[in-house]
This record gives sequence, structure tokens and C-alpha cells, in this order.
Amino acid sequence: MIVFSFGASQKTGELRDALWRGCKALAREGLVVVVDEVWAGRYTFFGCNVLEGEFSFPKYERVKAFLRSYAAEILAGLLLESEATEIARLVAREHPYLSPAQQNLISGRVAAELKDDNGVFPVLCGGPC
Repeated sequence: MIVFSFGASQKTGELRDALWRGCKALAREGLVVVVDEVWAGRYTFFGCNVLEGEFSFPKYERVKAFLRSYAAEILAGLLLESEATEIARLVAREHPYLSPAQQNLISGRVAAELKDDNGVFPVLCGGPC
């Protein structure tokens, strides 16, 4: 039974790996959930399917809500990560009069604001790192 699916065109490997971690967390619910991939053009579609386990409607709704929330966190983390790279490009393009060291300083400070206290984007590691 398909519980949840979504598509992406970039960073599909990171998405798949993070989604697998979320599906493994559902084992404590007594469910075996797998991630399927289907390619259509430049998009990869991921589906989370329940293979084993007792699956009532309330549990289905809980699992679906968990996977949607988890996928949103994964995507948010990937966006934050790509934003850090984009910020460096933006600073270099908009402020070419600054030295590379000054540009790196600005980019580093902005990227630091996007990260947690441990210096990582927290949603990419599947929770607290």
C-alpha cells in the first residue's frame, strides 16, 4: 500500500537516503516500509510503501503524517544547504569589489546563521546530530 509519494529533480540520492532513515524509524510501529523510485524524464518520484505490519486507518493517517513531515524536513534541509552555496555566489556577483577573503567571511556568517549549534543543517541527519 502506498502511503506517501513525491517527486524531485535534484539531489535524489540524498533524498532517498534520508527517506530510508525515516522509513526505518517506522519499524517501532511494527511496519516494514520501503522506498520505491520511479524515473520520469528529469524527475525521480519516491513512494513509501508498507510491505508488512498491521495497518489500520488511524495508523495509516499517523504514518502518512509522519512521512509528510519528515519529507518536508528533508527538503528544507536540502534547500538550506543549496542556499549556503547560492549565498556565496550572490556575494561574489553582487560585491566583486570585496576581496575573496571578505566575500568568504560574509558568506560564512550568513551560512552559520542557517546552521545549528553543531555546525550542520539539522534536518539532513535525520534529527539531532
